[in-house]
Amino acid sequence: NWHAYGLAKRALGYAASMWQMEHPDSTYRFNTLNPGRVRTALFKRTFGGEHPSMVPPPASVAPAYLYLLSDAAKDVRGQTLHAVDLIKD
Repeated sequence: NWHAYGLAKRALGYAASMWQMEHPDSTYRFNTLNPGRVRTALFKRTFGGEHPSMVPPPASVAPAYLYLLSDAAKDVRGQTLHAVDLIKD
């Protein structure tokens, strides 16, 4: 059910921004990251006709997650981010 899936993703992003507003002085950072198109089982079920070589593997977005866990992102709080915007070539 794509409606429920999309709604859950939006709700999680909203919750992260609200948690950050409720805890502005916390050492925790509340963000969500949209990995974009990656070669997962869900992607295959949804877009099965697309050749796997045209879709990057999940490991390709690891740098975005590592960035968010690093001190370089210490001021990134309460946001929904897109992996493609965080990965530097």
